[in-house]
Amino acid sequence: MKLMRSQFLLIPLFALQILTISSCSFFWKNVSNNSDVKTVKSNKENQLHLIFGGSINGETHPCGCRHFPLGGLSSLAGVLDKFKKDHGEFVYLDTGDMLFPSNNIPAGVKRSVSFMAQNVFRGMNLLGVNYMVLGDYDLSEGPEFINQLLENSPVQLLVANLSPTHPFKKVKPWTKIQSTKGTIYIIGVANPDVFPVENQHYFISVEEGFKKALKEIDRDGFEKDQADQRLILLSHSGMEFDQSFVKDHPEINWVVGGHSQSFTRLPFESGKTNLVQVLSKNHYLGHITFDFEKGASGDQYELLEIRQELEALLNPNPMISFLSEHKKQVSIIQAEEQAAMVNHDEDNHLPLATANSCLECHAPQYRFWEKTPHSLAYLTLKKAKEENNLTCVQCHSLGLNNPRGFNRVSDMVDLKNKKVREQYWRDIFKIGAVEGQSPKPIRERSGDSLAKTHREWDALDKKLGVAQNYANVQCLNCHNQPTDHPFTMGRTVVPATRKGEIKEHCLNCHTPDQSPEWYSKNKKGLPEGVNEAKFQEMYKKLSCPRHQS
Repeated sequence: MKLMRSQFLLIPLFALQILTISSCSFFWKNVSNNSDVKTVKSNKENQLHLIFGGSINGETHPCGCRHFPLGGLSSLAGVLDKFKKDHGEFVYLDTGDMLFPSNNIPAGVKRSVSFMAQNVFRGMNLLGVNYMVLGDYDLSEGPEFINQLLENSPVQLLVANLSPTHPFKKVKPWTKIQSTKGTIYIIGVANPDVFPVENQHYFISVEEGFKKALKEIDRDGFEKDQADQRLILLSHSGMEFDQSFVKDHPEINWVVGGHSQSFTRLPFESGKTNLVQVLSKNHYLGHITFDFEKGASGDQYELLEIRQELEALLNPNPMISFLSEHKKQVSIIQAEEQAAMVNHDEDNHLPLATANSCLECHAPQYRFWEKTPHSLAYLTLKKAKEENNLTCVQCHSLGLNNPRGFNRVSDMVDLKNKKVREQYWRDIFKIGAVEGQSPKPIRERSGDSLAKTHREWDALDKKLGVAQNYANVQCLNCHNQPTDHPFTMGRTVVPATRKGEIKEHCLNCHTPDQSPEWYSKNKKGLPEGVNEAKFQEMYKKLSCPRHQS
């Protein structure tokens, strides 16, 4: 092998739009669906190309606050269009956990999260995914959700180890792909042990299901070690399980795996079997090239990095308008969900101190803060059209889901009159210049520009009598404060302890996913710990001046 670089009714939105964009010449059928034998035509007759990804977790586009955004359906569209021009048709596999971010979706956000799951599937469908295996997160809304998604889709579910009484309607244990010079067989398996207990009864053991499928492909003509044949295991089981499993099954040429997100820049080799996985959320795709003249030793593997600027490889890119409409609809649903939430009993809680309340005693620190991107962090979400996404809002505001703060975006600023609130945000977004043609990102603006915008925002708050404004990253996002501050006596905080507390707060939001540049990486390319030099650099850059008493 050579190396080279519960029952749920689907929301009936986007139907017309999908019909429109699916007619674009970009969207293709990578694999014929006319029979059980699928055909693929690569540009080179002796080759067949396989693309795979997994653990998308319902993400259609990267978070707008990432410094180096990876992933997103529009970027994926650009990469795949160029790939098809360079290599011809390909087989596209998903290794599971495409649809949802977790096993348990809170009831308060179920509509929006299910809508996002529905649209990430539609988007991946349009981008040409051919086969998927079940991941444990995929069953968050039950089998019927999966059945409805697959009902009118060319995507085929592959799981060989389902129980005889399973509820899935469109599923096969294996498939056969035929190219000009060779054949690959793909068997799908899902390890029952990675699923919640309530879903494990849908499966039998991987060993039992695999052996049955192997007998079937043997009868179909599969012969081990033939130069023009390969056996692929599409597995949602975790790398450790896969490594153990292939020891007893040397007939498997490649394991395209998922669940553990073991990022393989190079394949893990076990005997003659290669095991590969990629990172989540379409940040990377894996690409295997099968060479049917040289045999398995001539197969090649590489990673494809899905950078945001690669969406420009396809022009016009129909996924851009798809995502724009998706964001609008998600924002509407999120606002409706939040309107139905029960608000905190404000009478029983002293509100969190916002940055303005710190100004009287900490003016130098306040003036420093308002020159940082933190002081306008919420505006970043408007630019990314994520202003109602509570997952994002929690790191771009103060006090979300805190009894002393707020639990819905409509309460982030204490404007009870809806008409006044709507006009307020129109004015704020105008002040912040985050709408229109290519607004300059907040983090790229000068300190003086940030301060000017923040002061205009503050002036509007004073004009309207706003008492509590929890938007943006504020003093208490980083600092701990007793409720009776500044009257607390006798509390001495060791500087090292204070720094440790602030570091903990920083890393709650600056995670490996959102701020990968803050983390060191191991030999597999996975974050293994905070890069202390980078953290010290950012800590010094954003630390307020020392308090002068």
